[in-house]
Amino acid sequence: GEVRFRLELAYMVMDWPRDSMPGTWRGFNGVRNYARADGRVRGVTWSSLHAPIVSLGGINSNHWDAKWHESFVPSNAHIYSYAMSNVWNCSYPLWQGGVTQFDYSFMSHDAALPLSDSARFGWDAATPLIAHWVEGGAEQPHLAPFRFEIEPQNVMITVVKKPETGDGIVLRVWECSGKSNTLARIQVAGRRAASVRRMNLVEEDIGPAMVVNGAIELELRPHELATLRVELG
Repeated sequence: GEVRFRLELAYMVMDWPRDSMPGTWRGFNGVRNYARADGRVRGVTWSSLHAPIVSLGGINSNHWDAKWHESFVPSNAHIYSYAMSNVWNCSYPLWQGGVTQFDYSFMSHDAALPLSDSARFGWDAATPLIAHWVEGGAEQPHLAPFRFEIEPQNVMITVVKKPETGDGIVLRVWECSGKSNTLARIQVAGRRAASVRRMNLVEEDIGPAMVVNGAIELELRPHELATLRVELG
């Protein structure tokens, strides 16, 4: 029956094979945090931390005929995990011995499930929350607890890091569902945002960010990745 595959890549989502360039390889694909297959009514979201290569619609890893790649369109929603391949078939053994563990996460859902839910599922599976004890108190106000809260659901904070130079916190904010004209709002619970600047990917300043009633506001295009530098008061 009718099937639609979507693959998360580097801050984008590929509708496969519709988005494939003519003549490109269709035997297998790399996946960042999730692959999704939808039929008319139901779908599944798949994630693997250890084996992020998939063959879709069949075991197609050894199709070397260029004509096959020009026309192949999957007729089923099968996702095959290409667990062990260095994609190097000359002068190397085609097998690996020993015991190896591969972990997978799956979620079944309605075909109409927002793509942002699949994105959050994949990111949670690949980068689970890790907690650390932090010693601090009134004499160390810079360690006072705080958190970032973001809305709507189709926007994620994917990176929280120290800046390459200077003070503050760098955030990377991603529109993860392909929606147009998204207004993202970020609250800093427990602290005050004293200064917020828009940055490019190499953390060069490109101007002030909008702050409305204490919340950072960003207008995002589909799948846009924005970088912010926040200094807390």
